[in-house]
Amino acid sequence: MTHLHRNRLFKLPLKRGLVNLLLVIVLIGLMKSRGEAQDSEPQGVKLPEVRVTNVRRVFHNGEHNAFTDLIRFQGRYFLTFRSCPDGHMVHPTASIIILS
Repeated sequence: MTHLHRNRLFKLPLKRGLVNLLLVIVLIGLMKSRGEAQDSEPQGVKLPEVRVTNVRRVFHNGEHNAFTDLIRFQGRYFLTFRSCPDGHMVHPTASIIILS
């Protein structure tokens, strides 16, 4: 009985892992094909060149800051991101920062 129980425990995560891996591969393939379709320039339309000339830090608190987004709303720019003093995992100490 112990032998069967142990085999079941080892095979189930392996099957789940293979299914998850296959799902990730399919999703990456779909995203890549969508990205190639969206990145191609329409015929006869020349997109402007963009050149970065200045980079500056707008916020630094020594914590793990991630998941940034920048939007312009009613003539103002809003920068949002998640900040957490305990790292990048899910913690109750995490907060959302909104800068304007």
